[in-house]
Amino acid sequence: MGFQNIRTGQVHRPPRGWKPDGTEIPDLDSPTLTHTLCKPLRAPNGFSDPSSAPTPGAIDSYGQFAVAFDWYRTNDRGIDQRYVLQRCGTHLHQVLLDSVPGGFPLSINGHAVVWPDLGLYNTMIHGVFLPSRDPFKITNLPVRRPPAPYKAVQQVVLTQRMLYALDWDGRLYAATRPLRPTR
Repeated sequence: MGFQNIRTGQVHRPPRGWKPDGTEIPDLDSPTLTHTLCKPLRAPNGFSDPSSAPTPGAIDSYGQFAVAFDWYRTNDRGIDQRYVLQRCGTHLHQVLLDSVPGGFPLSINGHAVVWPDLGLYNTMIHGVFLPSRDPFKITNLPVRRPPAPYKAVQQVVLTQRMLYALDWDGRLYAATRPLRPTR
């Protein structure tokens, strides 16, 4: 496995610390193609074929927070996936979603983490404000319910200022990012 420079064709090896429980992850924006995770964060477990070496899972960091896409063994010896919120300098290990379909879309910025509902007709977005970790829901989406088994909201993306939701028809909706309510 490696990373290939599209312009030059040169292939770079993956970071040495990019392994389950390692401290490095790929970072294509870095000149060294690596990013060292802050303590105590570690690369999560990825899906591994029993006949091959373990692979690392994905981790998306933003400032002091990171969301890990982790594969784990269930009590019945099966394998399942989850999203886990972590924070640099702490032992935070908050499971956001458990039993997640592979590659389920989730987005993070310095203010919140958001993801579409997992229900059959998912017409809402769930989230957690950062750093408080207070949960919230966005239920007034203008998406229409698709015929089963399609999901209304296919993907969400959260930028510093905006929240984008893509529906099953390929329509893109935009709104200002969720703001933490004042108390």
